[in-house]
Amino acid sequence: MWHVLPCVIPKAANKFVSLEDIIEIMSQSYQNNTSNIYYSEEGIIQKEEEIFQEDPKNRVYISHIKNEEKYFTMLINRGDPNVADTAFIDLTSNSVRSISPEDGETQGWSAHLVIAKNSSSGYHRACVERMPRATGSSILALLDRIMDRHSKMDMKYRYEKKKKIKGKIVTEIKRCKPSLNIARVPSENIMNDLKNGTLSGITLIKNKAEFSGLDLNNIIKSSSERLVLRTKDVNPTTLKSFIKTMTPWARGKGYDEIKIDLADLPGGSSASPTFKLDEEDATEVLYVRSQRITGFPILLASCYKDISEEIKDKLIELIEDNEKW
Repeated sequence: MWHVLPCVIPKAANKFVSLEDIIEIMSQSYQNNTSNIYYSEEGIIQKEEEIFQEDPKNRVYISHIKNEEKYFTMLINRGDPNVADTAFIDLTSNSVRSISPEDGETQGWSAHLVIAKNSSSGYHRACVERMPRATGSSILALLDRIMDRHSKMDMKYRYEKKKKIKGKIVTEIKRCKPSLNIARVPSENIMNDLKNGTLSGITLIKNKAEFSGLDLNNIIKSSSERLVLRTKDVNPTTLKSFIKTMTPWARGKGYDEIKIDLADLPGGSSASPTFKLDEEDATEVLYVRSQRITGFPILLASCYKDISEEIKDKLIELIEDNEKW
């Protein structure tokens, strides 16, 4: 669940862009077949200026759009040739049958994104379907790339910036770009979920850990350290006290973040929120938990060519449910 705010970056450009403008840009990109970002063999999104291999099997792209009166819907697809083939087990013989993609095929996943056109305080409600590999971060990376490409061609996205050079005021023409500022809607806190679910583990994360013992400075780019703790099934009050006690201890040991793994939440959902350890009290900080959607009249697929009306309608129901926002 997102709050979406159309904006122009940097803020110094002092320009306005509407959701309709953003929709028009995305629609043009879709129609011109330029709504793609490509991954490298290592699974990293390639930068626009450094693309060395446009592998159509290893990309994120807009597969279908619908621009309706109240809602704008996009179907974003992700192809990944580096995953294992799908396998099926014969329940009688226990034999395994694997299905490999044919020539010109790759395994795929879809995620639907629905944005409400009406807004409250400038923000638009939006819901994105959570799917493996077609993640929220990859969708945002795709949208950002589309906006960046458009701004290079559209002179509307230029502004003047004055700077002093050798005592003289010089005016430079700088490029800006339209963007969607995304704010995930916080809905839960740790204590509520500890009461309703099960704490399965806590992970302490040190983002810049020292790595010594091997002379690998020419190979290692960065290193991190994780301390994984598996917890027993104890009452929520004891767990809260444990987390409160651990936070200053972990901070003193140089850890930067704490990840709390929760299972058996209402609706069969789970969550793994990560908090900065400089937060005053991680147990009181609101975080985003995915909403599980059920009651579909048909069995859903993992990937689509066109927008699924059943999924779109369910996302719209969630957008219109004021209690969730």
